[in-house]
Amino acid sequence: MTVVVTGGTGFTGTYLLRSMLSRDVGDVAVLSRDEPGKAHARLLSALEALGAPSAVLDAARRRVSTVQADIGHPGLNLPDDRFQALADSMTELWHCAADTTLQADPARLRRANLDGTRNVLALAETAAPGTRVRHLSTAFVAGRRREGLILEGDLDGSAGFENAYEQSKYHAEVAVRDWSCRTGRSVLVLRPSLMIPDGPVPAGAPSHQLASLVSLLARMRAVHRRPGAAPMTVRLPGHPDARLNMVQVGYAAEAMLDASTRMAAPPAEGTVTTLHLVHPQDTSAEHLWRLAAEHVPEFRFTLGPPPADPNFFERFAAKYFQPFLPFAWHRRSYDRSRLLSLLPGGREPGPPNLDFLFAEFLPTRFERRPVATAERLSPR
Repeated sequence: MTVVVTGGTGFTGTYLLRSMLSRDVGDVAVLSRDEPGKAHARLLSALEALGAPSAVLDAARRRVSTVQADIGHPGLNLPDDRFQALADSMTELWHCAADTTLQADPARLRRANLDGTRNVLALAETAAPGTRVRHLSTAFVAGRRREGLILEGDLDGSAGFENAYEQSKYHAEVAVRDWSCRTGRSVLVLRPSLMIPDGPVPAGAPSHQLASLVSLLARMRAVHRRPGAAPMTVRLPGHPDARLNMVQVGYAAEAMLDASTRMAAPPAEGTVTTLHLVHPQDTSAEHLWRLAAEHVPEFRFTLGPPPADPNFFERFAAKYFQPFLPFAWHRRSYDRSRLLSLLPGGREPGPPNLDFLFAEFLPTRFERRPVATAERLSPR
């Protein structure tokens, strides 16, 4: 029994493997572009950094092998006999690998997220019937649907997308559905929202997507260099009632495995089951601005109409925050009833802890001063 995992050395994949190895899942083969020794060492280092128990680390040494492969190439860039041997040994596939860079070149994202998915599905098609297939997608395949309830079974690209990443993941899901229909094989599609760490990310652990946003705030602070000055208002385009769904990666990993176990018996042939791995409560933009004001007292962030006379930092934000700004218009929510029906006891995540996200990258250098609650502006 071998579980094959793509993206096992990435942010989500590392947490997923940590949870897998705490359960009796048998042998695990992690596909990586790195040579096997280097990939295995990196994985062990990440698990140690995350504080994995000794039993998990021992299981990683004994039961996890790494296979040098490239999902961007047909046949995963493996010799034919090695590809066949991997397929023959596989009883379960977790496709977690993806390029999550929001501002990446669309062609690059398509190669990684769409072509990569097709190439991995070819491995699953070569495996024995009944091999379980789990595809890690994203709740953001909903694209530019900024309001309303997104159902777990929805897959509609008619509203367009906020960025090429969302579009590539949408087309990957379409490819999964087409493959399932053509082959008669069932797939479990898992759609997490924005995944955040459970706590401060230690050195040696993979970085997360919000790290780049908080690093940009650190750059703004470094440019400001006016200790003791009154906070400068930075007007960002967006709806003052915007909200974003963020879910802890540790909870998401456990929920994925619990749901997968409950889905272990193959459903009807050609069935695609989609689950939203989202938090039951959205995080409001206002809450984020309050946290930013506490940790970055040089600025006061607001949401409203795009400023007609942007100051230096508003121009900075318009340029460097551009991949994130569209989400400041979102007020949608996600259905998760199907997920809850598969979790033991309706397991729920705790409230997201966002304080450390700012504190980790923005250590206070100057004396803090009281900052007013973020101003709320009327949208156009």
